[in-house]
Amino acid sequence: MPFTKAEAEARVGKWVRVRDDSCYDEGIEQGMLGKVVAISFPPTVEIGVGKRGIRRGKQWEGWLVAVEFYRPRGPSALFCVDQEEYDRVLDEI
Repeated sequence: MPFTKAEAEARVGKWVRVRDDSCYDEGIEQGMLGKVVAISFPPTVEIGVGKRGIRRGKQWEGWLVAVEFYRPRGPSALFCVDQEEYDRVLDEI
């Protein structure tokens, strides 16, 4: 489920913590802190292949939020999520 523009904008600047290890493959570990830094409206097209690429064959519609995670070692990671994944994986702090 995508964010509306207003919902996405309301989350910019919020700090979040990763709830579980479901994003471990992307290098984002449980307990990692991040901050919502931007919103994005991707074009409505079929997304490619891969774990994060396929959205059950649906087209992308609506807004995403970009969360920057701060790793203890190495560069920060930018992770774009829709509302469903945001609610499932992240806790606002």
